Amino acid sequence: MKKIILLFFLISYSILNAQNHKLEGPIWLKSGRDNIQVYQTEDNSWLYSEWLDNSNIRRAYMGLDNNLSSFVLGLENSTDKFSIIGGNVGIGTSDPAHTLDVNGTVQAKVFDFIDQNLGINGDRVRIFRDDVQYDKAILKVQIGDERHGEVQLGYTSYVNGDWYKSMAFYGNGTAIFSGSVRAPEVRVRIDPWADFVFDKDYELMPLEAVEKFINKNKHLPEIPTAKQVKKDGINLGEMNAKLLQKIEELTLHLIELNKKNKQLAEEISQIRKNQN
Repeated sequence: MKKIILLFFLISYSILNAQNHKLEGPIWLKSGRDNIQVYQTEDNSWLYSEWLDNSNIRRAYMGLDNNLSSFVLGLENSTDKFSIIGGNVGIGTSDPAHTLDVNGTVQAKVFDFIDQNLGINGDRVRIFRDDVQYDKAILKVQIGDERHGEVQLGYTSYVNGDWYKSMAFYGNGTAIFSGSVRAPEVRVRIDPWADFVFDKDYELMPLEAVEKFINKNKHLPEIPTAKQVKKDGINLGEMNAKLLQKIEELTLHLIELNKKNKQLAEEISQIRKNQN
């Protein structure tokens, strides 16, 4: 115990008098108090510990910066890795539940997620912001190393206080695109389909009523107006079903008209026979 007290006195004396002392072997400090070592600056400037190699070249330092506002861990002179082996690290929390547990906001230029078991070359998933130009920023999600594995989400312009979205995805499954959508195949599920037109109890609107509706409203029944489409767009599934409904209704009208034409032709043929 006396040796430990003497050793602690020597270390404290060395720090206070800014002199160099070489101590052989590991240094053990024990205390019944929480603050085993106390460092105090006299000029309210830098206050830190240094780690030097055998050539007295500083490799790392840790402590307060020049105005005592930030606690800094610095690596330099070919020391370029900082590792925490084992355990969880918490920022803003005293009880971290994950390898890195942050209770607050994380700010970074790029997020890289790398899984060596994903892809033959350990392809990464990268999330970053790309400022294309003033008021034109894009959030990019890049999968792999090539551009074909990249998804861009962003805003194209800022006009009169409003952001105009170029592409946006929402948690309810809705997506917004301001440009074209190209795909080799688009599949839309919709129910009911328009085959109900061929049911025996379906009430087919007479052509005279359709004509009156068109003359009054300037569009087909059950089809949105040009003004509505410009404002709200169209539901592709519903619109395809409605267009098919109109085609099927038109088909029924044509079938009925064909029957009447055949009947009329037979009547004309019979009249001609009677005249002869």
